[in-house]
Amino acid sequence: QGGRYDNVAPSWSPDGTKIAFESGRGRSSDIYTMNPDGSGLRRLTADAQNAEPSWSPDGTKIVFRSNRDDPNPDSCGLSPPPYCIIEIYTMNADGSAETRITNNLDVDFEPAWSPDGTRIAFARITGGNYEVYVMNADGTGQTNITNDPTFDSEPYWPVSASYVRPKGATPFGTYLTVAYKECTAPNRTHGPPLASPSCSPPTQFSDYATVGTPDANGQPSKSVGSVRMDTIVGDPATAVDEADVALTASVTDVRNKADLSDYTGELQVTDTVRITDRDNGGPSGTDAGTISDLSFSFTVPCAATPDTTVGSTCAASTTADALVPNTIREGKRAIWELGQVQVTDGGEDGSVDTAAGNTLFLRQGLFVP
Repeated sequence: QGGRYDNVAPSWSPDGTKIAFESGRGRSSDIYTMNPDGSGLRRLTADAQNAEPSWSPDGTKIVFRSNRDDPNPDSCGLSPPPYCIIEIYTMNADGSAETRITNNLDVDFEPAWSPDGTRIAFARITGGNYEVYVMNADGTGQTNITNDPTFDSEPYWPVSASYVRPKGATPFGTYLTVAYKECTAPNRTHGPPLASPSCSPPTQFSDYATVGTPDANGQPSKSVGSVRMDTIVGDPATAVDEADVALTASVTDVRNKADLSDYTGELQVTDTVRITDRDNGGPSGTDAGTISDLSFSFTVPCAATPDTTVGSTCAASTTADALVPNTIREGKRAIWELGQVQVTDGGEDGSVDTAAGNTLFLRQGLFVP
């Protein structure tokens, strides 16, 4: 490798937030990462010729080649002979846990992850012959797949089929309105142009909770309810999976339906979720797929207020991983299709855990004054 060189062999992280590259700055050639705009420069390796970084598909590891095992790493090269002893290593995306996964006293270089993250392809010079090999991600099962006297190198894996997705869709927020029962026995007709059958009077769904409304129960109208979901982007440069979804809910002026006093039970926010991601089945568990629809719920406690003109305030903040650990997997690029957000009361005892008596209180919706 002779003289020093600058910045080469860039490799994007799977989520597009980091770039790994090799740089000849200083005494050695080392692996660095940086943000796409060049900020946040971080050196991951040291004191050898460390080169050709490649990200694992889940963004948690980087594979690279290194001549650190050669007796004279500063005076040998990849070509021409005399060759260095060059081996393949992996490390966490933050540079920790460097692990040698080849040990052949040959020249192993140009490592490339398979799309499912289970295997690594690489080139090897042995006896002056260039061949392409594949191995398991831990270095076992090394297999020569070319095995001919021609020059074979630069292995490349085709990208497996994925799924279409937007560039971004966060945060999601919705307001809540009082839920009313469906009109099944019409006795009126709505005014034109919405001349559809209607039921009068309307029937509120909840048997236990309501909000103040001057023309309905003589109380001031002070209720505002909302639910919000915010994507928390993880950092592939760390070994920890920080990716998550923050969940917040707030409803003010919640009253007991029977006497309009402050409601001090619990509410439960529920949404139907349809998730599409790369964490499904197959031998590696990284297939793209859509999960069967599931319900995602969290509890919102309510507390009385000292203000006699307003009911209780109900509020909660949590995350998807706090409710179900490892729900959000860093680097899996999940799409959450959301159904209608619904909020139930806590039933006669105010506890959402005794679900048999709970009734629908609020729905995702719009109020037109």
